[in-house]
Amino acid sequence: MGFSWEFIKNPIQIGSPFPSSQSLAKLIVDSAKLQSNATIVELGPGTGSVTKEILKQTSSDSLFFTIEINEMLYKKFKQNFPDTIIHHGTANEIKKYLKMHDRTQVNYIISAIPWATLSIDLQQELFSEIYDVLAPGGKFITIALLIGTFFSRGKKFKQLLNSNFELVNQTRVVWKNLPPAIAYICEK
Repeated sequence: MGFSWEFIKNPIQIGSPFPSSQSLAKLIVDSAKLQSNATIVELGPGTGSVTKEILKQTSSDSLFFTIEINEMLYKKFKQNFPDTIIHHGTANEIKKYLKMHDRTQVNYIISAIPWATLSIDLQQELFSEIYDVLAPGGKFITIALLIGTFFSRGKKFKQLLNSNFELVNQTRVVWKNLPPAIAYICEK
């Protein structure tokens, strides 16, 4: 069983029936403009399509780890990326995982959390944890399925970003992704 099966079992947690495309992954990581000697966290790596791009652009002096909530995707990720640090947990445990790596702040958080499927309260709870650990000048890059941006929860999440970040940019639509998606690039 694979990614699509996990979506069928838990669409709110997974958010999309298909993993992020290579086109979307490249756009997101290119938009991050990763610097050396950084702390980089990926939330919801799924099958690792974005992870592959992060690994291509991460310097050896940086700390990179991922957090995956879904047990099957976590296990599959460990098999496919044995040299990449992955924690089985939730985004609101990010402080705990940073502490395990002797860090308190993150320079880059790249997220595939399906924000538009989450309740407003859960969005705010997770976002608060994420924002707290983001270093000044740090970037939060998150995927948003285009269709989700038209729904109230997707709009509320965009408002949450705009009210908290100094700078919020939106990428072009990646039509090659199924379903089409954008990313928000936010700077603290």
